[in-house]
Amino acid sequence: AVVLDVVLNHSCDQSPMVQLYRDAGGPTLSNPWYNRVATHPLNVCNDFNHASQYTKYFTKNVIKFWLQNYRIDGYRFDLAKGFTQTNSGTADNATNQANWAAYDASRIAIWKDYYQTMVATDATLYPILEHFAAYQEETELANYGFMIWGNMNSYYNQATMGRSDAPWDLSYGYYGASYGGRGWNGPNLVAYMESHDEERLMYKNEQYGNTNASGTYNIRTLATGLQRNELAAALFFTQPGPRMIWQFGEVGYDYSINTCADGTTIKNVSEKKMNEIFAVAA
Repeated sequence: AVVLDVVLNHSCDQSPMVQLYRDAGGPTLSNPWYNRVATHPLNVCNDFNHASQYTKYFTKNVIKFWLQNYRIDGYRFDLAKGFTQTNSGTADNATNQANWAAYDASRIAIWKDYYQTMVATDATLYPILEHFAAYQEETELANYGFMIWGNMNSYYNQATMGRSDAPWDLSYGYYGASYGGRGWNGPNLVAYMESHDEERLMYKNEQYGNTNASGTYNIRTLATGLQRNELAAALFFTQPGPRMIWQFGEVGYDYSINTCADGTTIKNVSEKKMNEIFAVAA
């Protein structure tokens, strides 16, 4: 399957839709597609107004175009929580973050409308939201048919590091009602241990992994750290529902987030076993 990661919560200054109605401060108040000022934290560039009929028309045409012309299999919508006109403030602080994540009926209505366009175009597509909103809201969207991004990084990393302090409970990575799961009607939770927004499991194993009193078992060593990730993979892939593997997690990639140094390919045979375990489990 080919799933496009699309960014329809904002666009940058190069967009003709921005340039048609803008001044030195950004989109003008008369811009039919954008907000003059974003309505939520963590916005970049120019914030789309998804309550506007013109933005809805544009977004629905984008959705239909890729499904019809390129036969893609679905979308992963970036910053889906930003599809709202409910103003939670732009400053990135705990209060605004909480207000932004709170149950938002208007945001749900926007997404349900787009969902109808998607399934009318291709009823078999994968409609994935990077949402991170209130449990009630994510449950309603999941039960409506959306697949919801499920961040399990801190849970699994606490386990791989051998740390007993919270969060540790892995059951929240299960969509169903039993064994502490989320109580959703279907397997619509796309759980993941690593992503572009999170530190690598192996990096934190090597930096903060636990050790026993005698020092004979040390998670900070390469071999033991990889074994901890192999165990995490066995637990991760045996929970029902779709999983997301972030690139190179299957070989225990241990560079810190956003590291981008030039280098050469290193063939580390100690990572081969972990790669094989991921291949079998997935």
